[in-house]
Amino acid sequence: MPKLIDHPQYSTEWWAARNGKPSASNAKKLITSTGAKSKSMEGYSSFLAGCLYANKDIDPFEGNKFTDRGTDTEDEARKYYQFMMNVEVEEIGSFTDDLGQYIASPDGVVGSGLLEIKVLKPENHINAIIYYSKNKKPPPLYVPQCQMSLFVSEKEFIDLEFYNPDLPQLIIRIHPDKKIHDSLNEQLKSCVAQRNITLKLLKELA
Repeated sequence: MPKLIDHPQYSTEWWAARNGKPSASNAKKLITSTGAKSKSMEGYSSFLAGCLYANKDIDPFEGNKFTDRGTDTEDEARKYYQFMMNVEVEEIGSFTDDLGQYIASPDGVVGSGLLEIKVLKPENHINAIIYYSKNKKPPPLYVPQCQMSLFVSEKEFIDLEFYNPDLPQLIIRIHPDKKIHDSLNEQLKSCVAQRNITLKLLKELA
């Protein structure tokens, strides 16, 4: 059964709980949108080992104007979603699996489902709309994160919301994909095992 880590997102405690764990936001380093193994897994496992060794993120992302805008606009997007879907969204910290090995931090819980908000550059927002209009499925870039959030939380669905106050909005409902989850499960185990081997090596060299 998944566990809830109820530290506010981006708090010191939230970052500490994530440190060294494979996360849904980095799921594309584990699998592709079809469930194929990502070639980035080995490097990702080494990075996680380094974070555990240092007891902090060894390559923190400082943000930019687009991520800052996304953070500022996220609450507005959540309110829009609640209005359009006629639901209440519960803000949480993170979900982790029963062993506390992996972590996912969706932008909200909606009953038996989740919410993931994307506030993108205008051209990327429009490209997401075009892709969905043509293919009737979410853009591949966002599939690994959404599927890992479902895998860790064991929820029934995740609504992927593309929000821009000046453009049409897009909400795509995604359900668990067994093929992707099977591949993700294998990759996560491999990632953690390789991380632990590398961490042991780092400690031996200290």
